[in-house]
Amino acid sequence: MNNPGGAFGKFILLWSGQLVSAIGSGLTSFGLGVYIYQQTGQASAMALVTLLAFMPSLLLSPVTGVLADRYDRRILMVLGD
Repeated sequence: MNNPGGAFGKFILLWSGQLVSAIGSGLTSFGLGVYIYQQTGQASAMALVTLLAFMPSLLLSPVTGVLADRYDRRILMVLGD
């Protein structure tokens, strides 16, 4: 580790990119819900679209956390890509 500051800079860049991606995904889901509400006039349709947009992350987060702790992260990153 000759340059620990460089590694932190790369981490911050990766983290910032993930933050922007997560915000964009959330705004897209919200915008789609608003669009559905404007088209149908039903709040239940908007709620269903919003729920289904966030459901995969809610259901898979505990499982992926266990996998990340149990298996080699390099292999998981290759499989995820």
